[in-house]
Amino acid sequence: MKKIITPLLLAMLALSSCTKVSSDDLEEDVPYYQHYNISFDASANSTNASGIFRVRSSMGSPIKLDGVSNLKINGNASVEHTVFSVPSYAANITGIADVTFLLTKKDGKTVTNTIAANSIEPVGFPTGLGTNFSRTSGISFNYTGSEGSIEVTVSGKDIGGSEVRQTKTFTTSQVTFSSAELSSINNGEIEIEMTRSTSNNIPNSDGNSGGTADVKYTVHRTFMLNT
Repeated sequence: MKKIITPLLLAMLALSSCTKVSSDDLEEDVPYYQHYNISFDASANSTNASGIFRVRSSMGSPIKLDGVSNLKINGNASVEHTVFSVPSYAANITGIADVTFLLTKKDGKTVTNTIAANSIEPVGFPTGLGTNFSRTSGISFNYTGSEGSIEVTVSGKDIGGSEVRQTKTFTTSQVTFSSAELSSINNGEIEIEMTRSTSNNIPNSDGNSGGTADVKYTVHRTFMLNT
């Protein structure tokens, strides 16, 4: 008999694929899809790194590392966080540093991936940039570093004291926010954050499962917005 896949069944299948499974319940030859996130914060001089694992592919069920299974980041144990049933394993590192992920599976097999700090181009504020911007003139400066797509966010408070953010993407080194684009932000302290992002395949796959590494470089600074 031909099986009919109803919308309800599709929804149930999608939900079941999001249910986490224990690494101890998987056969030893089941490959793990690896998804790593690395965030370099130049202003805080720190690196945050984390890993998420799924059964066989990016669409597989998330894996909780139990028993001897674990993820070490630069030789240190990671801390588990779970969001919407998806376990993530993270660590904070002092400085802008290369990150080495060492995944150990329940059979003792290990998979190592290193993401270099120079795998993403840095971005920075220009030397001599003042600490004040005029609302009338808007915000304008050229960032330092190679040209390429970056995201810039200006955040501050509105007249009622709630946080507001204005975000734009720039493909050249000139950053500009017009007076009109700043209209929802009240005069006073603002923060400007610049972020460059990239995503690449990981160097070493577990079997044929594949994996990705999302890398972000961020720099932020506080300014004053005046009339």
